[in-house]
Amino acid sequence: MKKLLLLSGLAVALAVGWWLGSPLFLDREVAEAAPSAATVEQLGSGQFRDQDAIHKGTGTATLLQDGDELIVRFEEGFETTNGPDLQVLVTPASEIADSDALEAAGWTTLGSLKGNIGSQNYTLPAGVTADQVGSIVIWCRAFDVVFSVASIRQL
Repeated sequence: MKKLLLLSGLAVALAVGWWLGSPLFLDREVAEAAPSAATVEQLGSGQFRDQDAIHKGTGTATLLQDGDELIVRFEEGFETTNGPDLQVLVTPASEIADSDALEAAGWTTLGSLKGNIGSQNYTLPAGVTADQVGSIVIWCRAFDVVFSVASIRQL
């Protein structure tokens, strides 16, 4: 019985360890096409930046209007440190220093990060307007840690 409990505990520990640690070794690259240029208007953009020595980000986040939809597009060398349970958030604050600042500013989720490398599109939910987009944040829900932020400069 003790062996079974020990083996079960070890299996759970290995599974959790893999879930937490594997993103440090594995990258997910995506290459989504941009919305059709004929129907899209650029409303703003910003550069992702390193949050600290461990959580890094580069590339551009662009706010686009495509008909009735607002879209955030990552491109121009988008890359961020990978991690477990990364989410893409939009917040009205233009500067986010950490998770406490994010919580104070409020945020809307755009969903899970599709990949830590490459071009990708995220549609903003109905009710979120362009003037409510101050920053795009890559955030780790599992550890409540901000990985990278792009402050959006409206055009």
